[in-house]
Amino acid sequence: MTYSFFELRNFFKEKAIIVLFLIFLGITIAPQFLLTPDENFDKGYLYALEGSIEMQKEILDAGDLPPHVAENIAEELKLNEMLLSKIKNNDLTEALKAELAKETFTLKGVENGSISGPTLVEQKLLVAKLEYLVKNKLLKVSDDTAVMPAVNYLMSSMRPYMPIFLVVSLILSYAYSLEKRRKTIDFLNVIPVSLKRISITKFLLFTSLTSLLVLVSFLLNYIIAMAKNGTGSWKYPIVVTPDGQTVEVMTAQTFVLKEMCLLLLILLFLSILSFFIQLYSGNILVNLGILLGLVALSQYQLPSDGLLGKLAVILPFSYMNFSTILTRGETFFAPLKNNELTFENGVGVLCCYIFLLVLLSAIRLKWVRRM
Repeated sequence: MTYSFFELRNFFKEKAIIVLFLIFLGITIAPQFLLTPDENFDKGYLYALEGSIEMQKEILDAGDLPPHVAENIAEELKLNEMLLSKIKNNDLTEALKAELAKETFTLKGVENGSISGPTLVEQKLLVAKLEYLVKNKLLKVSDDTAVMPAVNYLMSSMRPYMPIFLVVSLILSYAYSLEKRRKTIDFLNVIPVSLKRISITKFLLFTSLTSLLVLVSFLLNYIIAMAKNGTGSWKYPIVVTPDGQTVEVMTAQTFVLKEMCLLLLILLFLSILSFFIQLYSGNILVNLGILLGLVALSQYQLPSDGLLGKLAVILPFSYMNFSTILTRGETFFAPLKNNELTFENGVGVLCCYIFLLVLLSAIRLKWVRRM
């Protein structure tokens, strides 16, 4: 029996780990079967459009408007009526073009000051998304998760990161502290296998299995959503503002690849950190407490100004909310507080911490010559 197989067998002999695996799969997949389509979800926009049309007609009928104001309202009314007719005829392609024309007119009004309401960058984001959809002959996807196609649902399902890292922390801390808790670590230290091989095998095995668990849960979510609502398009646009002024368009494919990259680096970081902790303490509560502490700290965003804001850029837990970092905030109205928290910085910082922990673990093992 090879040592790798020995570790793999011991890993899956642990009922607690299997239970955690199943709980995680249940947590991530259950929403697919609990969600029901909301027929009124997208009707709010339609009602608001009808309300705007009625109000614009009343304003024009009342008269006593400066010519340029009356002209603007009449043009906006025309665009709104065109959009409403396309929506009611269920002509989705033409409705998207009509919406683009309407929102482009609004953008020009916001720029020249003739229209108030949305901010300039907010309107730029909307127009950029509509332009991309029209140019690439794509339809707008509803924000109702119950009817989202697979690609869009996958992006949505990766946003709640806390359950992922909580369960992963439980699995890693349990697996790495197992020998010391069971008092079998002395046997491991005397078997005819080098400490280097034991360490590498444990790290690769535990990291691979936890990463595989996470990826399988996303894959199952993708397959279920595809069976229910179709695949969608990997070209679907994600529109962000990196600095609150300019606008950038990312495809769903690029967005998911960046999410996966940060996610896997965070899993690597948590795994090597858990391994490093168990070199000093076999207490699962110590191991788990440190991991969960970092996960908990990731909920707090530090502003970019001040010493703490500058330190946040080099702290690994700052990048655990990876989807929010890529979209530059939870929503447009809840932007990222620290613009230095970027994908590139996240990759660099996490790689540095992983390398540092690998180096410190190697030094520790060489110094004490035991696990």
